[in-house]
Amino acid sequence: APSISVSDKSAIGISLFGSYVLSERFTFVGRYDYFDANIDDKAKGDSRNYLIAGIDYKPNRKVSIIPNVQIETYEDIPTLSGKRSVENSVTARVTISYVFL
Repeated sequence: APSISVSDKSAIGISLFGSYVLSERFTFVGRYDYFDANIDDKAKGDSRNYLIAGIDYKPNRKVSIIPNVQIETYEDIPTLSGKRSVENSVTARVTISYVFL
């Protein structure tokens, strides 16, 4: 039977977010995340960056229309023959929020 080994792993994650009021109707919003599931020097190819940025447009106090972009990037994964890249993604979105109360 194969032996099974369990070892401790250390991970790191950082998340920053904020907003900046441009005017009564417009606010810049943003978020950045970094995550590395295993910070051991031997473990490569497991970290990622995640960014969301947008402009919150408030036509009135109960409605927000937020065009935004989501960007994800990934660390290259080492292989026996070199490195394998994971394709980064960029997604344009629109978030609509309505306060019912």
